[in-house]
Amino acid sequence: MIFICLILVKTKKKICLAKFPDYADYMNTTGRFLPKGWVPSLSLTISGTAARFAVWITIYAATMTIASFAAHGLRTYAIANLYTDETDNAVYLSTVTIRDEDLAKVAKITLNAPQAQPVRDAIAGGQYC
Repeated sequence: MIFICLILVKTKKKICLAKFPDYADYMNTTGRFLPKGWVPSLSLTISGTAARFAVWITIYAATMTIASFAAHGLRTYAIANLYTDETDNAVYLSTVTIRDEDLAKVAKITLNAPQAQPVRDAIAGGQYC
């Protein structure tokens, strides 16, 4: 996604430079993604295509690693905060705050509902394990 944004920004820059003569001055006074002054200036003084490619791959790998750890943490947090009621043949989950006794009552009502009969038949027939 980041690389697509970079490509789109470069394409937009070329179009605007061709269409608006003062765009070069505008580019010098504004940042690429955020206003100048919000982030420190990071200039890459790396020569050579291979070196630049290696830097971008490193940045990409670091970003993906951070995103993976964040996603794993979010998953762990979400699973740990689910409210559950386990029976012999099912597990009932709730994402809202509910007491264990109330969730057990909801599970009992749900299991005895006529709409749940096909599921009960499938469980009894061994289709769900």
